[in-house]
Order: sequence, then C-alpha cells, then structure tokens
Amino acid sequence: MNLPENPSLWGYLEMLPEYFITVVLVFTFIAIVIAPGLLRKFGYFQVDTGNDAPVLNSVRGFFALCLLFVAAMHPDSPVNTSVPGFMQFSLVLLSIYLYYVLFFASGHFIRQQFGRVHRFQDTKVMVDTYRSRGLTLSARVILTTILIIIVVHSLEADDLLRTSGLIAALLVVIGLSQSAWAPDYISGLLILYSEMFKEGDTIKIADSSQNFYGEVYRIKAFHTEILSLVDNHRVIIKNSRMREYTIYNLSKFASAKGLRERLTFKIGYDTPEKQIKAMFKHAFNIINRDLSIPVERQHAPEIRVQDAGDHAVQWSVYYYTKETRKIMRTRQAITEIILASSRTFNISLATPLTHTVELGHGVRTELIKPEAASGIHGTVQYGSDFCVPVFTR
Repeated sequence: MNLPENPSLWGYLEMLPEYFITVVLVFTFIAIVIAPGLLRKFGYFQVDTGNDAPVLNSVRGFFALCLLFVAAMHPDSPVNTSVPGFMQFSLVLLSIYLYYVLFFASGHFIRQQFGRVHRFQDTKVMVDTYRSRGLTLSARVILTTILIIIVVHSLEADDLLRTSGLIAALLVVIGLSQSAWAPDYISGLLILYSEMFKEGDTIKIADSSQNFYGEVYRIKAFHTEILSLVDNHRVIIKNSRMREYTIYNLSKFASAKGLRERLTFKIGYDTPEKQIKAMFKHAFNIINRDLSIPVERQHAPEIRVQDAGDHAVQWSVYYYTKETRKIMRTRQAITEIILASSRTFNISLATPLTHTVELGHGVRTELIKPEAASGIHGTVQYGSDFCVPVFTR
C-alpha cells in the first residue's frame, strides 16, 4: 500500500476507491430516511413524541452533513481538495454538529441509565436525578474540551499563544455570563439533591398575594415547569426563584392516613351544635357512597370548632385524601354536598351580620341573620317603638 503524498487525514481519504465512496453515500442516504426506526429500535428515544423531535432532526442533520462531506470526496464532485480551506471548514463544521448531537444525546442516554421512572398521564418517562444531572454535566464538559482541541487542531492553531488566547476568550465569555445561568443551574442541582420536591409531586407555593397549587412536571437545568391545578396551564419558574418560595409538598404525607385537608364554615350562634354535627355527618355519608370523590373512607371526618368570632362560630371539617392531584376537585365536590345538606337541615352557611344602633339611653347590639336583611329594602325592628331601615345590594 502506497502512502499518500500528503500524510494527513485528507490525504488518506483521497486514497479511498470510488466504489467505496459510492457505497458510503448510499448508506448515509438510507440512514437519513430510516433514522426514526433506528432510534426506536435501540429504545433510547421515543421519536413518536414531540419532545424528541429535536433529537431526530439533529441526527438527520448530522447524516446530511456526512452525506455532503463524503459526496465532496467523489472524483466527479465539483468540490474537491483544490478548494482552499475546504478540509478545515468541513472538519470544523462536522465536529460542531457532532458535538451538538452528542451534547443532547449524552444527557438522554445518562438519564435512561441513571434517572428514575416517572408516570405522567399513564405514560412512563425518565426524569433526571441528582446523579444523572451531575454525570451529564461532566460528560458535556468533556465533550466541550474535545471540541476545543479538534477546532484548534483543524485551524492549525497548535502553538501555545493561539491556544491560550482561545481558552482565555472562552473563559471570559463564561465569566461574563455566569450570573445569568449559574444560580439557576446550581439551584436545580440542589433541588434534585435535597429532593424537596420531584416530578409528579403536588405542591403549594405560598406567595405574598395568594397560594398557588400545581403539579411538578419537569425540573430542568435552569427552570422548573409546573402544571397549575386551578387554571390548567403550565407555569415556568426559575430554579433560583423556586428556592426562595415557601413550598408545601402535599405529596409527602406526615402519616400513612394521607393528606389531612380542612374545610371551614361560619355558622350562627343560634344553631345547636348537635344539629351542625348531624349535618356534616349526613354530608359525609353521601360522600362515602360516591366513589368518584377520592377520600380515605376508612378514616372518619373530624368535626371541630375552629374559632368563636364576633358574628359566627367557625367550624372546621377535616378529612384525608391521597389523590393530591385531584385536591381542588375534591374540595369543590365536598363543599357542594355540604351546601346541599345545610339546606336539608335548615342551616345557613352565610355569615351573620352584627348591627350596633344608638337608642338614646345606650347602645344596643343585635345579631341579624342575612335572610332578615334580604331584598331591595326593608326594616329591622329594635324593641317596640324603634326600627332602622336596611338596604342591601
């Protein structure tokens, strides 16, 4: 075998016979067409889902670049080695694109090996753990180092001055941009390591204005995706911001009974306690017969007086559930049944009003039920010779 005149990679490629180049062209073209089947066969990618479409397009794009690169080696190709810089440009372009493919493929492969299985809407998906996220970071650092070496070698910048200049420029870019990505990435690692919440958990975020209920959908490198249980949309929050919130993980129960939920109702002082408890027990008898309401039926509801206010007594009903994703629907169903039972027992769940009226010889306070002040206008009688008008909207 005769050695090439130019002892380089391109010189050895020029020695390949024409039929071999033609065979490689045909196989590369076939690989582009059957790429979805190949990926599905190996089982590393679920190419039928929209989330894996970028991976499929990246693989096809890499094969397309290989096709163009090999086609340029053919003797009948209009582009050949006589074009200045063709070798350097081709190698750099292929290296960058291969780095792009391996950058995402390495994360997917490591996730398949070291991640954990998460079931979402009857579909099993692999999600990251602290171990898989750390290994992915290490693999991508190695890939980036190899890419820099290949680019430096391809551009013939092997001397120390040029190499140190490229590395210094890269470090400057990383240093200037670290405030934009480092806090979120590190916070994502801390969330995975501490397991304060994970994919599939139902959480309550205590904000200054309101409480937000959602299911954790994805913990990504820089942000966390949450599915709102109230508005049925996806909320994206930076990982660094997630660590600043007070987060209640409703999926991690304090006991084997499940999540202890509470509903509160304000009932007037004139309603007997026995009648109130009978109403709640009647409501939960209906709830226990309705199997579509996910409550723990083996644990009886707890009926307690929560507070004695100026206008009414605040009653609380405690029950247990393990279907945290349906927490809002369960609350609504139980409240609706309790409202219907209150009408059956002739108990008003509307908060009574307290009116203070000056009668000349002192101050008199009476508790007025809302139904007494209903209508467009009317009067409320105080004693035998005094009444005040009541206007309602």
